[in-house]
Amino acid sequence: MGEDYWDVLSKKIEEVLDEKFGAGWRTEKHAAPRNFSYKTLHNWVTGNSRPRQPQNFEHFLEAYALRGTDVAQELRALRAKALKAENPKIADRVENVGRLLAQDSSSPVAHPLEDNSSFPDGKSTISSEWYLQQNKAVWKELTQINLKSPEYPVADFFTGEISSTLMSVEVAELTDVDRKTLLHLQCHFGLDTLSWARAGAIVTGVDFDPDAIYVAKFLAKQVGYPEARFECADVMQLNQVIHDELFDIVFTSYGVLPWLPNLKIWAETVSNSLKPGGVFYMAEFHPFTNVFYNEDDVKGLYAHKSYFEEDPILLQMKPYVSRDDNSVQERFDAYQWQHTLGDIITVLIDAGLRIEFLHEFPQTPWKHFPFLVRDEDQWRRLPKPFPEIPLIFSVKAVKQ
Repeated sequence: MGEDYWDVLSKKIEEVLDEKFGAGWRTEKHAAPRNFSYKTLHNWVTGNSRPRQPQNFEHFLEAYALRGTDVAQELRALRAKALKAENPKIADRVENVGRLLAQDSSSPVAHPLEDNSSFPDGKSTISSEWYLQQNKAVWKELTQINLKSPEYPVADFFTGEISSTLMSVEVAELTDVDRKTLLHLQCHFGLDTLSWARAGAIVTGVDFDPDAIYVAKFLAKQVGYPEARFECADVMQLNQVIHDELFDIVFTSYGVLPWLPNLKIWAETVSNSLKPGGVFYMAEFHPFTNVFYNEDDVKGLYAHKSYFEEDPILLQMKPYVSRDDNSVQERFDAYQWQHTLGDIITVLIDAGLRIEFLHEFPQTPWKHFPFLVRDEDQWRRLPKPFPEIPLIFSVKAVKQ
């Protein structure tokens, strides 16, 4: 069965190259300038060898200008079928990484309250550093949960059955990434980062969870991008791991800003990471959604929080994936910060970025409310007769 799928892939490669280049691609003279072995390609097409090595396969897609195209997605999916038919347990490698992480027990986070701590006027004097340490402990657990959840298609991404985990909004709005250097802030275990690599970007991902970075580095090698760079660092202290390096693009998305206590430092980090004329792009959950009650039993839109909350917000949070994965029932004490849309845009302008657009959308990739419905493009929307409200927003800005 595996050989049958390999034969289908070989035929498809042949068809694609015939259509794109005519018969000329079959000569060594044509192949030489592309810096890809003609012998290797010839053996793939004739069935003398198979494109099992992901780095070789991705190099082929780049050499023949296929990377980032629908054709590349189709070829990766065919290769994934062949790999899985040949070795049904190939995706178990991802599970094995999860088991290794689970064996490394995390140390508890000490509570910061000391004898001289106080809460004047109901406001906490706990330092933001403690909140961040508490959140790091939470994300250590979330990394293991997300790695196993079907809501994060790690195994299918690993084999190539899924080429990209990016949503249609960011793909449509952040174009021209081929051969551009891209810094992905708060990248988790790198699925979106590596999706940009498959689209042609030269990627660096940063996250504060060492387990997530470990998984990201593993995935990078397994999907054929060992040159993808992943660094473990708090985004507020990025200069500790990235020194005097500037990027064409800085990218971040979905569920990142509420974990940051200080947007001024964040915006300065973005600006300081960009080349002059470089692009910052963000797609994020709309802060207005945080006003509404969103526990599992809610049936409608009921405002219960201030849009202008300034103090850290204690959440008895369930993992993001729990809305669609009933096997996940854990709850964690985590802390988030509310940032208004005005706050976000203002700090970016103050950091020297020129806003090119601010867009708002009535859909979201996450089931923020339990009654949202999923459409064929994997977006969640409010069902009728609910009025539409902004669920996500996007910003594109340029370093002046």
